[in-house]
Amino acid sequence: MRKKNKPKGIVYLVVLVILVVAGLYLKERHNTTSVVPETLKEETAKSLPEISIGTENIKEENFSGTRPTISGDSTVAVVARTYIEERVNEFKTEADTDVPDMREKFGADSPMASYTIDISAAEVKSEKTQSIVLSEYTYTGGANGNSSYKVITASIVSEKILSLANIIKKDKQTSFTNFVKKELKAWRPEGSTSSVIFEDEVKNLTFGSFTNWSLDDKNLTIYFDKYQIGPGVLGAVAFPLPLGKIKDFIESTYQ
Repeated sequence: MRKKNKPKGIVYLVVLVILVVAGLYLKERHNTTSVVPETLKEETAKSLPEISIGTENIKEENFSGTRPTISGDSTVAVVARTYIEERVNEFKTEADTDVPDMREKFGADSPMASYTIDISAAEVKSEKTQSIVLSEYTYTGGANGNSSYKVITASIVSEKILSLANIIKKDKQTSFTNFVKKELKAWRPEGSTSSVIFEDEVKNLTFGSFTNWSLDDKNLTIYFDKYQIGPGVLGAVAFPLPLGKIKDFIESTYQ
């Protein structure tokens, strides 16, 4: 009887060993698959294809100018290209509507009949964000043109488009707004010894006013359109806030 049961005991032992080894293998595999994709995701996000920015001329029947060419597959590159295309088409519609009548009224060589749009682009990056800053100048007659900004910012890791509310702590947004107002009032552009901002306009700024912004390793920069905070002579303003001054306002994720 013992001789007949001995093989059965060996079989049980072999099966037990196999189950233990299989269990250890599956556990190790589970640990590996649960960690590696996230790691690879972060490494892939941080090594996104570089953005390349160039310039091309615009020559249409009723307007002329320049526009940036932006190559790259990151979210900010895709969104920026879409915005540029839509903005130029919008300006074309305006020019095609207005310019023929102006030529007929003032003559083909009149400055009033010369519409132009110039858009330039620059990339701004921090360790965790990527921005494309679009600077626009348009002329549609009159003494001066208009200048403005459009800034698109995304997380490098998730590639989601960010608003400033993602960067500034929710319970600090009001105090951050007051801090920006204080800094603007104290600001003296190079060559000026007195304030150049419109106090009423700055007083009325809200956190929602800061729609265009970028982050690098030294500054959080807020962008204001021409006339938004001061006289036309200022043009559009890029206002940097040193990170050392505002670290208490910023979410830890982006510090």
